[in-house]
This record gives sequence, structure tokens and C-alpha cells, in this order.
Amino acid sequence: MQLVYLSPEKITPDRAPSYQILHTVQALAAAGVPGLFVTPWPATRLQRTCRELIGIGFPDAWRIVSVGPGPDLPILSRRWPNQVWTGLSARIQRFLLDFASHNADAVVYTRSRRMAAAVPEEVHLPVIFEYHEPESIVKKEEGHDQRTVQRIRDEELCGARRADALVTVTECHARQAKQLYGIEAKPYVIRNGVDTSVFQLPSRQCVPGRLLYIGSLQAWKGLDLLARAVARVPQATLHVCGGVRQSQAWRVFAGRCQALGIQERVEMLGTLPQTELHRVAATAVASVLPIDGRYRIAREYTSPLKLFEYLALGLPVIATDLPSVREIVAHDREASLFQDGSEAALAHSINELIADPRRIADMSQRALDASGRYTWNHRARQIIEVARQVSLTRGSRAEAA
Repeated sequence: MQLVYLSPEKITPDRAPSYQILHTVQALAAAGVPGLFVTPWPATRLQRTCRELIGIGFPDAWRIVSVGPGPDLPILSRRWPNQVWTGLSARIQRFLLDFASHNADAVVYTRSRRMAAAVPEEVHLPVIFEYHEPESIVKKEEGHDQRTVQRIRDEELCGARRADALVTVTECHARQAKQLYGIEAKPYVIRNGVDTSVFQLPSRQCVPGRLLYIGSLQAWKGLDLLARAVARVPQATLHVCGGVRQSQAWRVFAGRCQALGIQERVEMLGTLPQTELHRVAATAVASVLPIDGRYRIAREYTSPLKLFEYLALGLPVIATDLPSVREIVAHDREASLFQDGSEAALAHSINELIADPRRIADMSQRALDASGRYTWNHRARQIIEVARQVSLTRGSRAEAA
């Protein structure tokens, strides 16, 4: 069996999916599964980016198949987004049709909604669709127009029904799948992971009261709530690793910190490669995941890479008490969970934790213990098992036909 990973996404350091995709492929290769990585981007560029982002090159056991320029070319995609996507989709479809005619034992894998919907029925290979959240719901909450939401909805239905297996990253999403997509079989839940060897801290130089936030600055991440809570705890300082400098979200958060008078206690470091996070994380006594439960992506669908990274770093987690979070951590075990949307509750959790070194040490050890359950290698083994199952099922159907 070999996997054909369809990845039209652009691999960049400011996008969490980039890390998830690269780590997943690395782990699959390490598990002995050969594969092809089908991308619109040049192989040399992908090799270089892979080394920059996760510190190692693209696995030799996997062949990169570049099918030509991608859907987000700076000028063309703004003027003719549908035409650019149509061209890319057609090139990938032609490749799949040719490949499938010579490789009957392969399994197609993608986390792209549009790609899952575009795999032709004539490609008689099983398809696994890894879908992280119902994007039609997320885009509607973000205020996108009805036409865009409906297009995404149609692609979701097509992709989920075309796939031989649907993979989600949370139990919440899996439980809703029948209602959302009209499919009978419950999806497989395969969570994100972490490379514990990359995130192990060789030494700690903790600064009392120092908190760490890793992640983007999107509204649903809860940075405004975090800023207001930090303003209530004078002894707390915060390192923010994420966001794009001078972007709108960056300016909004920086302005908020200034308005609250905490700019001297908050250091914004931008997006750092995983290999450079050690020097920052080594100074923190705890980490923060203040996601906003008003957004369904936060409440039900996210499987945050940063949460697994916090655990692997051995950092106690101060997190919003939401179903998506409780699937991974428990209050007073690896985490201190606070009431969703309450800056007073978040400030209390911060104040209570940073004042208790014994509790920090206990939660730190439990965080390290928990991180072993969420490795990329474990995730790869689950993907391999699903691929074998769908391959056997498709083979049985073919024999019966």
C-alpha cells in the first residue's frame, strides 16, 4: 500500500496546517509507508520550506509530484480565483487518472475540502478525507456572503460523500457528521500531535509570572480576553509567539495592550520556527489557551497544535473550559480551566497558578506524561490503520462486483 497525499495548500510558516501536513508526512514515512506528495508548488521550494519549518528535510521515501502553479498566485488568484483553481484541479485530476491506471494498491489522502470533492469517480482508488471543521459554518460566523457559504457547503457535502472514510480531529465534529453531511458511518477521530523530541526543554530558566502564548491572532483565539486578564495581574508578563508583524490583527492587539497600559509587560515576537521556541518557552512558568467559545471552531472543532506543544514543553496550561479542550486535558491535572469569556476567571486562574510553585511542578510533570499520547507517530499509525481498512473494503466490493 502507498498513499497519495493531495495538498494544494501553500506551505508557509504562518499557517498551522503547514506544520500538521509536514509532520504527518514525516511520521508516515518513518512508519515505512511509501507515498507521493502531490502539490502545485516546486519540489525544491517544498524541500527548503520543510527544513525551515520543522528542522528536517522532506522524507526521501516520499516522491514530490509538482503539478504546476498553485491557486494563490499573488496576481492571478485575486483576479481569477475560480479559473486558477479550475486549472489546478484539472491538472491534479489528470495525474490521478493516469496514476490510478498503474497503481491499484494506492489510497488517496487529502485534508482539502475542494480536492476531496474534485477526485473523479473514474479514479478507482479509496479516498480518505481529513476535515478539521465545517468551513461553511465557520465562514458564516465570520460574516462571509451567502454565495460563498453555499459554495463551501456544496463542496463539503460532495467531499464527505465521495470519500471512503472521513477523518475528524475532535469527537464533537465526529458526532455531528451524520447530520452535517448525511453520511451513515461515524468518522474516525485522529487528533493532531506533537514531535516531543523537538519540544523537549533541555533546561529551564523560569521567570516568575511569565506566561507563554503560541498561535495566531485571530479573533476566536481570545487574545483580547487574555490582554484584559493580564491587566488584572500586575505580576504577570506575557510572551506572544505568533501573528504577522504589522498585520491588522497585530496592530489591533498591540493597540489593545497599549490602551490597557500593559505594553511593557507583553512582548510580541511574531511567528517563530518550532526550533526557535525553546529559548522563549524555557522562561515561562505556564502557557495560555484562551480560545473564545462564542465561535464554534473554538468550542467544538479545534484540535490546537499549540495545546499539544504546551504539553510537550511541560508547561501547565491555563485554558478555556470548552468541550474541544476537555477532550485533551482535565482541570487540575494538566490544566487550569476557566469559565469561557470571563476575564475575572482567567485572571484568577493566572494569579492562583503562578503563585503556587508546587502546583506548577505537579502539573508540569502531568503535562509531559500526557504529551506521549499525542505524537505524530501515533497519529501516523492511526492513519495507516484507516487506510488499510478502506483499501480492504474497496477490494471486497470490487470482488463482489
